[in-house]
Formats: sequence, structure tokens, C-alpha cells
Amino acid sequence: ARSPPIPANLLQRRDMVLRLGERTGVPILYVPRGGVVVLDFEASQQQMDSTRAGLVELGLKSVEKSKVKTAADAAAGSMLSSAVISARYAGLGSFIAARKRVHGDPRTLYGRGGGVFGLAKLVDRLMDVWMADAHLNANDMVARWHDSQQKYGFKFLVTQIFGYLTGGPQRYTGQPMEVAHKHLGINLFQWEAFMQGVGKVFREFKIDPATQKDLSGIIASFKDQIVVRDGEAVPADPGLCRKPPSGSSLYAHAGGVYPLAHFVDLLVEKAVDPRGSVRIPFDPTFKRSPPGLKYLVTELVCSGAGGPEVVTSRGFDDAKLGVPVEDWSLFLEMAADTARVVWPLSGAVQRGVVAMLDDQKTELCIGLVAEDHAPADMSRHTLMQAGFGLFEVSAALDQCRGDGQQAMELLTSGWRPPAAVPQPPAQPSRPAVCPFSGAVAGAAGVGHACPASRASNSSGGPSSGSASGQQAGRLLGDSLQGELDSLLLEEPELICPITLTLLLDPVIASDGCVYERAAVAELTRMQGVSPVTHAALSGQ
Repeated sequence: ARSPPIPANLLQRRDMVLRLGERTGVPILYVPRGGVVVLDFEASQQQMDSTRAGLVELGLKSVEKSKVKTAADAAAGSMLSSAVISARYAGLGSFIAARKRVHGDPRTLYGRGGGVFGLAKLVDRLMDVWMADAHLNANDMVARWHDSQQKYGFKFLVTQIFGYLTGGPQRYTGQPMEVAHKHLGINLFQWEAFMQGVGKVFREFKIDPATQKDLSGIIASFKDQIVVRDGEAVPADPGLCRKPPSGSSLYAHAGGVYPLAHFVDLLVEKAVDPRGSVRIPFDPTFKRSPPGLKYLVTELVCSGAGGPEVVTSRGFDDAKLGVPVEDWSLFLEMAADTARVVWPLSGAVQRGVVAMLDDQKTELCIGLVAEDHAPADMSRHTLMQAGFGLFEVSAALDQCRGDGQQAMELLTSGWRPPAAVPQPPAQPSRPAVCPFSGAVAGAAGVGHACPASRASNSSGGPSSGSASGQQAGRLLGDSLQGELDSLLLEEPELICPITLTLLLDPVIASDGCVYERAAVAELTRMQGVSPVTHAALSGQ
């Protein structure tokens, strides 16, 4: 398939714009049907005046730098700036790929379930139902676990594994299911009780029977790795789930995914509070669910801190928390306050986490595009370019009162900051307890089992999932599955921005983009707007 031809008059205009840039010394990009974008934001005022005058002579509007939508515009999904539209035209394949990663291929369970936002909302509700179960909370050990801070990390990991197994772009970074659960001694009775809870939430969400069957099959496909059957010995706890990350990264010093997920949960709750100082725009469609925002920000924070987590999407507004750029300083103050709550004994970790967030500004602020956002603290950026980690750099700058040169000399001398003081465990000297079901290792009685479980033939009813014993959805940790995933990748340039599937009958719409004919015709009939420009589509 070839890209649609560009009309001769637009090609001529592009050449004239390029010559203007050469004449004024200001690099300019002209995107046919998209507009003009300045690529160098360090031009002098005289250069910019000359450029604007030249563009007026060519019949074009003045050049825009990175322009930010208002909170109301962002919430309504309207009035994209010329810079935003031009950036999308210039990287249309990347825009479509990001849209597909967030909202999902409609042919997969991930897409049918609403992408990352729908899946995270479902998992969040499932976890809340399990943790509120009266049978579980009748056990004092289980009740105390429900009050622990690790639950935020478990919500994240369950969303992560569900995303991958249902066909999403997420990659599971937790321990193998057998390592994480076999030592807990979960029996068949507990497993059946857990599956009844799953069915309850599916009915609450009004999930159609076919999707219920598919999701239940995925959950049940881990049953053999979870359940300890009669006569089977309960293995010893390998202790890998509670083992802190190794290394000198900020991720390791912060304690890994569990405290970072706790930090994000508290931060996002504050940020989306309409009574707070940061004005996260209201989403009238209710698609950008808070659980989804928490999951995406946790991915971003863990990855930015040096963890193994894979970010679902970068540079895509739908996947951003949505901090208005004018509220950024208030957001960082909020983050600093939250970090003091999560890591009260380590100022170095507190400052490192806030610095890492500052470096992720374009991934958290709405409408911020076109120019790469350099870190606010150039000294920190220079030190990190020299090969030092964010944790060490933040501590050195604090030690040297922000003097970058002194911090460099300090780090090159071999100085290293003291290790973060470890946080006391949430449940010291307690027996091993399943993070999902609350079951005590080797104990019998009523309880629920893990939400991610591998299948075998079930002695129970339909709530047990697939009776075939075969893996449902993707295979976790399988090399052949990884090869298959690579083979199934589709070129984003060949995908319709509306259907998010391969083009079969492509047409060029009034916004200059290529769509599936039936999809864009229906969108135009409904007086919808372009998913790329947010401008009204005509019948042309």
C-alpha cells in the first residue's frame, strides 16, 4: 500500500517554506495539509520576525511553538492547536499505534474490554470485592493484610498480567504464578469461592456471556500453578515476592513496584480531587477512569525510576494524567508532600522521585507537544548524561546545595549517598499470606484464591473456567508466544485511525487522513469529528 499522493501545489508550497527557512536561518517544517512548525526554538526575535513576515507573503499563518490546550478544551477533546495537529500529521503512524495500544485492537479481549482504562477499572473492582469479602475478613490475619500498603502494587501487577493475556501491549514483570502462590497452600474450595467472586463482578459490569467465558478461561488457565491438591506437599516460601530489587537505581532505593504504586495511588487521588489545587480536567465521557490513570502513571514512574516496567504509550494525550502546564509547580509540590508520606525516612528518595517526575513533564501534561521537554534542572541532566543514576545525582545536588560542578566533583571522587533506610515490613513475623486471597500457607478453611490462575480440569461448575485444561489467551513467559506476538504486529501506517484495524477499502477524508471507507462515512453521517484533528469531517 502506498501513501496518498500530495498535490503539486502543496509540494511547491513546501519548497518555498524550506527556502524561507534557509534564508532566515530558522529550520521550518511544512506538513502538507498540516501547517508550519518551527523546529528550532532558540531563534532570535529578529529571525522570528523575518520568518513571520515571509510566511505572510506566502499566504501562511505565523509559526507556533508548543501550544497547550486549556483544561476545558482538553476535557472536551476540541480545539487542537496547529502545532498538535501538525505533529500528528508528521507522525501519523505513531499516533495510530499509540491510540491502538491505549484503546485496544477491537478484535482482542483487550480492545473489547475498553483497552487499558476499561481493564484497569475491572481489575480495581475485582480486587476491592476480594478484599471486602466477609469470609476473608473474618480471619484477623487476612483483615490486617487488607489494610497493608502492598495492595496498590498487587492491583498494578494484576492489571499488567490481565493486559498482556487479553492481547494488550503490557508486559508482566512480577514473579511466575507458581513461585508466587504454590507455597500458600490454596485448596480447591478456596479456588471455587474465588471464582464465584469473579462471576459477581462480571455480572455487575454487565459483561456479555461470550466475554465472560473468555475472561474466566484466562483466569482459570493458571489453576494448576495456584492450587495445592489433596496429597500434594506445600512447598516452602521462596521469599521472592517480598525481596527488594537489587542495584543502585532509584527504583531499587525506593523499594520497587509496591511503594511506587502506593505513591502513585495517593498522588493521583490528590490530583483528580476537584477540591485540590491541580485542575485535572473533567472527562465527560468517563472513559479515563481513575484506576486506568493510576496504572498508566505507575508504569511511567516505575520505568522512569529504572524499573523493568514497560510504558503502554508515550506522547499520547489520552494516556496522560492531564496536568495543566500552568499547574505544574503545584503538582510537583503535591508530589513532594506525597513522597514524604511514602518514604518518611529517606529524603534522597523523596527528592529523586520528584526529580524523576519533573523529567516526565511532557508525559503528564495535557497538550504539551512539538518540542522535547528538557529537564528543568540542567545540572541534573548533565550529571545523568555522565552516567550517574538519578538517585545518586539528586543526593549529590542536595549535598552541594544545587551546585552542579561541585556535585560532579563529589560523584567522581567516589562518594555515594547512604542507602535508603528500609521501611518496616507491613506484617513482620507473620505467616505467608496470599496477596490476592488472604489465604494462610497450609491453612484450611474458607477463603478466595488468586485472580490470575492456570487451568486444569475442574471438579466444580461453570465458574471454574475452561474445563479443557488448555491455556486461554496468551501464554505467559513462553518464547514461542513472544515470536507469535512479533509476527502479529501490524504496520500502524496501514491501520484505520477509527477502527484500529487494517485498511481494506481506504479513502482520504476531508482532514487529509486515510480511513476505512465505511467507518469514516458512518462517522461523518453522525457529525463526528476527526480523531486526528478533532475538526468536523465533511462529506468530501
